[in-house]
Parts: sequence; structure tokens; C-alpha cells
Amino acid sequence: MLYTDTERDGLEEIYRLESEYPDFRPLEIAGHPAVQATAGGADEFSCGIYVGLSDSQYLNILAQRAAGVEEDLCMKAEKVAELALSNIPGEA
Repeated sequence: MLYTDTERDGLEEIYRLESEYPDFRPLEIAGHPAVQATAGGADEFSCGIYVGLSDSQYLNILAQRAAGVEEDLCMKAEKVAELALSNIPGEA
């Protein structure tokens, strides 16, 4: 799932909530600041990635496992973020 949020404080808001995410980990994706932050912590069932787009915007990717499929969900979420960023005008 992809979500964009344009009415908040961008990644600053996620950093303020760092203690609520057991898997909180700063990243960089396609030159953008990002964090891995999954409610309850990343596990074999889900992984959340937030990518900063501006001071007030972020892109949130939540990767969830399909039944019977074994894969690295955080790696998948990062790849989806890269693809999404490559389709934002002015980002290529």
C-alpha cells in the first residue's frame, strides 16, 4: 500500500514518534531521507517505510506478506519507494 500525507510535518513527525517503532532505522532512498518504522516492529508479516518528500510531506509504504510467500518485506518496500520516487515529476 502507498500513502501520501501532505498535511503533516514530514519525516520530523515520524522522528518524534521514534520510541513507538521498535524497528526505527534511518535510511536514504533515491537521495531522499527515509526511515523504516513499523507499528509493532517489522516482522515476517509487514514492514513500513516513510520517505521524506518535503518539510510537510512524506510517502508511506507498507509491505505486507501474501499467504505462503516468503520474502524480505523491508527490501520490497524500499524497492517500491524507489519506483514511486522515479515517477514523481521533477524527481528523475
